[in-house]
Amino acid sequence: MVADVQALHNQNEEILRMEKVFAAQKAAFARHPYPTAEERIDHLQRIRPLLVKYQDEICAALNSDFGSRSRDETRLAEIMTSLEGIKYYSKNLRKWMKPQKRKIGAAQWPGSAMVTYQPVGVVGVISPWNYPLYLALGPLVGALAAGNRVMIKMSES
Repeated sequence: MVADVQALHNQNEEILRMEKVFAAQKAAFARHPYPTAEERIDHLQRIRPLLVKYQDEICAALNSDFGSRSRDETRLAEIMTSLEGIKYYSKNLRKWMKPQKRKIGAAQWPGSAMVTYQPVGVVGVISPWNYPLYLALGPLVGALAAGNRVMIKMSES
């Protein structure tokens, strides 16, 4: 009974903490809702040196979590794919940010139409357990490239 009450209390504290983080993220987005391409690329490029610098620690942590996981698998499937994603988004996001013209029907002539891509705000990423780094960083990189703020929830298993 006491353990159940303590678990419920801890869960409520975690919910309150996440609500505060979400409110802070929303406020930050409201202050600066349209980051430039340069700002977005900077956000992405800040991740790269961390992955490279801490790759041994990442490999050790995932090996510990899984009980036995090859460092080569972690480097290839988690770190290298994340680095490639950062490179890909950094290279292409300027092009993706440009408005795109669309064809219109004859009834709308002489009008024009275009799609302008805009950030949506705060994006949630829930990462599964099997490839936790890449399956968190992949969506993170895409959301940052799109100009969003991101909250990540890692798997508890």
